[in-house]
Amino acid sequence: MISKNQQKLIRALGQKKQRKQLGQFLVQGEKNVLELLSSSLKTETVFATPDFIEAHIERLASSADLAGLTVVEADEATLSKVSTLSSNNAAIAVVNIPETKALPKSGLILALDGVSDPGNLGTIIRLADWYGVKH
Repeated sequence: MISKNQQKLIRALGQKKQRKQLGQFLVQGEKNVLELLSSSLKTETVFATPDFIEAHIERLASSADLAGLTVVEADEATLSKVSTLSSNNAAIAVVNIPETKALPKSGLILALDGVSDPGNLGTIIRLADWYGVKH
């Protein structure tokens, strides 16, 4: 069951100011949380429905053993209440923002700001890769 403080944390992480201050962000939705568990990002807590936990118990258990992950069971109504998504509220994860590394001082660097269309971003990344841009 999600405590009141945990609900406040999830709601707070919906705001950019709070994400920066707390050094954490949310990953929402079943598919996204499963992808997250396969990544190298440090996941603090996963809030999930009993169905999600039952269906992915092995993956959650292996992630919990390796990274100290906490899994909290919650009903879908509670997850919907604290989520910023309107549907697909089977799981929400709280993740630590990774440390940033300094950019290299030589070579080509691609910097983007305000890209609103994911299709355009994908095209830009593929073109940068084709031309050998590493950063």
